[in-house]
Amino acid sequence: MMKDEVLKKAAISLIIFLLLLGLLEFGFRIRRSAIFRELPSAPDSAEGFGDLRGFLDYVKKLGDAQSFFYGTGAIYSPYTVTALKPNFGFKTKNIDYTTNSFGFRSKEMIVPKPKGDFRVFILGGSTVEGGFNEKWMISSYLEEELKKIIPSAEVINAGVVGYFSQQELALLETEISDLEPDLVIIFDGRNDLYYSILPDWKGRKNGDYFANQRILDSFVNYPSLRSLLAYDAKVLIKKSAFLTDLFRVAFRRHDFKVYPENARIKEAAIDLYLNNLKIEKEILDNKNIKGLFVFQPTLGYCKDNLSSYENSVLEYFRAVEKTNWIDQVKEYWPRVGKLMADIPDSQNVKISDLSCLFKDFKNTAYVDGVHYVPESYRLIAERLAKIIENNFLPKTL
Repeated sequence: MMKDEVLKKAAISLIIFLLLLGLLEFGFRIRRSAIFRELPSAPDSAEGFGDLRGFLDYVKKLGDAQSFFYGTGAIYSPYTVTALKPNFGFKTKNIDYTTNSFGFRSKEMIVPKPKGDFRVFILGGSTVEGGFNEKWMISSYLEEELKKIIPSAEVINAGVVGYFSQQELALLETEISDLEPDLVIIFDGRNDLYYSILPDWKGRKNGDYFANQRILDSFVNYPSLRSLLAYDAKVLIKKSAFLTDLFRVAFRRHDFKVYPENARIKEAAIDLYLNNLKIEKEILDNKNIKGLFVFQPTLGYCKDNLSSYENSVLEYFRAVEKTNWIDQVKEYWPRVGKLMADIPDSQNVKISDLSCLFKDFKNTAYVDGVHYVPESYRLIAERLAKIIENNFLPKTL
C-alpha cells in the first residue's frame, strides 16, 4: 500500500511538473510571437537602425524569429561544408528571404538553360548572399542593370554567409561550372583575410575539400551515440522558446566580440587567397567560361567621407571590440588589392579591384564593418554591369 501511495504521488508530481513546463512554454511562445509581430519593417538605409547597436539588435531579433518559426536555412554540403537549404522561405512585412530548388537566393533556374539566355552567377560570402530583401542584394540590382542591355540576362545569387575563397572554389568546381554559366563573378577577399586573425584559422586553411568530404561523410553516415544525443539536445533547445531563453540567460555574453583585440592578418592567408583565385581562373579558362574576379571594399579603407553612422561602427570597434582590426584593414587592403590586380587577365577571366569604389561617396556605404546599404549595393552592381558590358558582352553575344 505504501508503495502504491509513493507511485501515485510521484505520478501526480510528474504531471504537475509537465503542466508547469507546458504553461511556461506556452507563455514564452506567446512572448516570442509578440516580439516577432512588433519587429518593424527592415529600413532601406543604415540610419533607419539609428547606429550599429540598433542594427545588431534588429538582426538578432530577426534571426531569433527566423530560427524559431522557420528553422535554419543552412544544410550540410560535402564539398563546401555548408550550403543554403533549397526551397527555403522566410517572409514577414518587407522582409523576403527565399531560395530556389538549387539553394540559391534567386528565382527558379531552368536547366538546361533556355537558348539565348545570358546566365550570370555571382559567388561570395554574406555580402553577396545579401540581407533582408532584394534591396540588400547585389544580384537583384545587377540583373536590373544587365537587362537594360540584354533582356534575357539572369543573375543567380550563389553567395553563402561565411564563404571564403576555398568554399567558392569548391562550389565552382563541383556545381556552378555544370549549370551552363555564361559568366561567373567572384566577389570576395574580406572573409579570407578576416578568418586569418582568428585562433582557429589553421583548421580553415586546408585546401583539400575532398578530404573534408570524407571526414564529414563519416560523421553524417556513421555518427556516434554522443554526437546524436548532442544534436538532438540542440534541436530540442531551438524548438523550445522556454529552453532557448533559459539557455541564453545561463550562458549569455553581453557583448559578443567578433574581432580579437590584437588582430593580425597572416601572410599565409593572403597566399592561400591568391592561389585559390589562380586555380579558379584555371578552371574557368579550361572550361571556356567567362569570369570576373572582384576584390571587395570594406569599412576602414579608401572612404574619405565617413558618415556619422559609419563613425558609430568605428566607435563600436574601439569601445566594445577594443580591436585593431581597422588598422589591419588600412595596412593590408591596398596591398592585397594590388596583388590581386597583378594576376594577369586571360581571354576569359578579368580581374578588378573595387576596394576604392566608395572613396568619394558622401553618404553611408556600410551598415556594419563589411556589409553595404542598398544604395551601395546598387553602385556595386552598376560598376559590375559596366565592366561586363566593356569586357564580355560583345564577345559573348
